[in-house]
Amino acid sequence: MVASVAVMWASQDKEKASKTDKNRSDNFMDSMDPQLEWQVGTIRILVDLYMAIVNETMQDLMPKTIMHLMFNVRARP
Repeated sequence: MVASVAVMWASQDKEKASKTDKNRSDNFMDSMDPQLEWQVGTIRILVDLYMAIVNETMQDLMPKTIMHLMFNVRARP
């Protein structure tokens, strides 16, 4: 009985700690400067756009590279 109560208290302490950590991160995000939030949002959008361009370029170049390797590269003797 005592062991099960100790386990229950330990699990409750872990839950409280994780909730406290989450609240700290939420409070950090809420307390950020509006200009900083805008800058972070802008950078995220720019990174997403950059990654979309990279993915599109890779999808375009992959078939071209395969065809080049299949037909234009000769085996060396």
